Amino acid sequence: MIQNPTLIHRYNSADESKQLHSKKKNNGLNARVIFTVTALLLFLSFGAFGASLFGDQDAYAATESEPEQAVVIVDQGETLWSIATEHATKGTDVRDYVHELRKMNGLKNSNVKVGQKLLLP
Repeated sequence: MIQNPTLIHRYNSADESKQLHSKKKNNGLNARVIFTVTALLLFLSFGAFGASLFGDQDAYAATESEPEQAVVIVDQGETLWSIATEHATKGTDVRDYVHELRKMNGLKNSNVKVGQKLLLP
């Protein structure tokens, strides 16, 4: 069999070129993946850091505020005792609840008027 050195050299050069081109392609892909992952990590890190520095304070204000005070408006025929019976938690003595109602609302006696607003303990 006769071997032509020029053809063999061309064949080997073409094969090496394909391998080199394939390696460059993989290196480019790896570089893009590494860049994307790094950029994503930086973005997430800055996002957490930025939120702690520049976070919206108003968003936290709503959760840290005092709960609204429960209020009842006296209807026709209601008394402190009936209101206390309706709103006292289970196991609470109604007499103690009436006392708290009077104290919270600055009542000197147990008389209430229709339409009067009472703060509930």
